[in-house]
Amino acid sequence: MAASIPKKPQSHKSRGIELHQKRIGEALSFPILLSDQIAATAKEAESFKFECSEVAKQVERLRQMLRSAAQVPAAQRPPSCRDDRLRCRLPQAPRLALLDSSAADMKWILSILDGGGGIVLTLPPIASNDPIIAWVWALTVALHIIVEEGGIPPLLKLLNDRISSEAQIAAASSLLNLSNDRNRVQAIIEEHGAPIIAQILENSAVKAQIKVASLVAEMAQNSPLAQKEFTRENINKESPVLSLSSSPYSSLSAQMKLELKTSCAKALWMLARGCGANSRRIAETKGLLYLAKLVEVERGELQMNCLMSLTEITSAAETNADLRRTAFKTNSPAAKAVVDQLIRVVQESDDPLLRVASIRAVGCLARTFPARETRVLGPLVALLGQGDEAVAAEAAAALGKFGCPDNFLCVQHCKTIIEFGGVPPLMRLLRSSNEKAPLHGVILTCYLAIHAEKSDDLERAGVAGALEGIDRALILQHPELKELIPQAIYHLTVFHHSHSGMLTER
Repeated sequence: MAASIPKKPQSHKSRGIELHQKRIGEALSFPILLSDQIAATAKEAESFKFECSEVAKQVERLRQMLRSAAQVPAAQRPPSCRDDRLRCRLPQAPRLALLDSSAADMKWILSILDGGGGIVLTLPPIASNDPIIAWVWALTVALHIIVEEGGIPPLLKLLNDRISSEAQIAAASSLLNLSNDRNRVQAIIEEHGAPIIAQILENSAVKAQIKVASLVAEMAQNSPLAQKEFTRENINKESPVLSLSSSPYSSLSAQMKLELKTSCAKALWMLARGCGANSRRIAETKGLLYLAKLVEVERGELQMNCLMSLTEITSAAETNADLRRTAFKTNSPAAKAVVDQLIRVVQESDDPLLRVASIRAVGCLARTFPARETRVLGPLVALLGQGDEAVAAEAAAALGKFGCPDNFLCVQHCKTIIEFGGVPPLMRLLRSSNEKAPLHGVILTCYLAIHAEKSDDLERAGVAGALEGIDRALILQHPELKELIPQAIYHLTVFHHSHSGMLTER
């Protein structure tokens, strides 16, 4: 018996083509089946035979083109099927124009798929009201062709060309356009692109660095694998955003320096997003201090990117006790600088997006603050009455993290929230039309009732009645409220009766 010949591993190109064909086949399977049904029914029509025969011809054209696009073998074609309900729904003669347009659209799509790699700029009927569709379709196909025809390795080679910064910028721009898809990012990584990109980001002309930093951001945004690969390359430590005050950048024009900072800050944000390992690396360097300083002195997109980076790092610290203890301990200068800037933005910014991001970051650090932390709790309580309901809802969510049972100091924090006058605006928040405000308001109210039941503020505000009147739909959407609300009402009721009894005895 002859020895079996081992199969040659599939290349990325072959796997990509197979996956591409499979997706097209799945997407077109229903239109193919529907065209089979319509064609069969039209041929069997007993009235309007001429019109139905014309429909059958047009549908047959579409059916053949659909099968060509899907590349479905004849043996796998869906069987014809009869359905009497289709007879009364067949388009009459005035509607044949729609089938003509559909056939023309399919013919145009096939011309793109079979165009041999060229970019088709003709307009199909479907684009008559929006000509930009032709550009989008054609250029999308071009992106797939670049990958399938092995275009990534030469682009990476061009990016690594130290002779021409223009060539590096062009290559980085092309790779940036490819990186909006997870599979294409993986293709870049499989061609060992991460080490090249990291090296260029560290040692290249500033204009090239700006474009490569944008490439890093795009890859990290669309692929967790890219985040891991760039972590392996230690890209956080060497990122120019963490060393912009050093001498190599002192001679840059103000505009180029701003562009470099902005693109690097965006890369840092995307590297940290949902990635605890990268957040830890940034926190272990001088990253927290640099980001806090940039939030303080910069404005616009750069400030937002730096603030979002801090939000991601604090989010990682919320779920990682070791990171909280090392990066955000009370006596840490970096932690103090970060919190100072977060509170400053909360109090001074007129941009709701910046405020929401800062509030969220403070909430993530709730377990790092000591009891009766007035510097933080005061501004958050003040925002409960904020006219912007999204900001108020975020403040309630952050305060909820101070008052939740998982916080060791929840009792002290809840008392401080009440002392700062948090109950009246919280009652108004329960009636808010904002999607998130009632939920966060109810949760915080319950924590206050459970942990600070000896407060006359809660009784005067009618908290028990407010909780009893919570919309049942909200409780059904959030099952955790089923136990939390009755527990809060119980605490309020017990306190009320015991307090009334004490007054009677007196």
